[in-house]
Amino acid sequence: MILLEAYSDHTNVAVGETQRSPLRAGMRFVEAHVPRSLDEDRRFVSRLSETDWDGVRLCGVEAPADIEKASALLRVAEANRAMPDCSLPIIAVLDTARAALALDRFDRSIPRLVAFIFEPDALARAAGVAADSGLVADLRLRLPLAARACGVAALLTVGTSDPDASAKARRDGYDGLCLKQA
Repeated sequence: MILLEAYSDHTNVAVGETQRSPLRAGMRFVEAHVPRSLDEDRRFVSRLSETDWDGVRLCGVEAPADIEKASALLRVAEANRAMPDCSLPIIAVLDTARAALALDRFDRSIPRLVAFIFEPDALARAAGVAADSGLVADLRLRLPLAARACGVAALLTVGTSDPDASAKARRDGYDGLCLKQA
């Protein structure tokens, strides 16, 4: 089972390497939001051109096009770092109401995408509902389907890692957990 540790500005892979994911223990992912302007594009490329990151944890994803745009910008960062194409992977966080509505559009392989993270609390805030609502529960069960359609791992954000949370996530089709750290 994959285990990520998510901090406010980066995510570390604590346990990795499953059949569906090239994530390896020790990888570091910088947290970034989908750039929506030319200025944000520049900041995104500049930050990912730094050499202490192995990839990006991309927040604010609304559709496959957001991942494809970030992927194009990562080509520039890879060139700045003299890395081969597709060396910097993307973990996409589906944390917006638009992403929830577009889950069925995540239906194909997207180069460099390695995993989806479902964040129930962030999605509940975006949708204006309680985290334990039926809407969030439905989306929580549908995200692994989108991940399978894209051929990537599905990860569930939780507050603590305990055997019950791991077992429930696995039963619901998740490949691992993402632990929110203080």
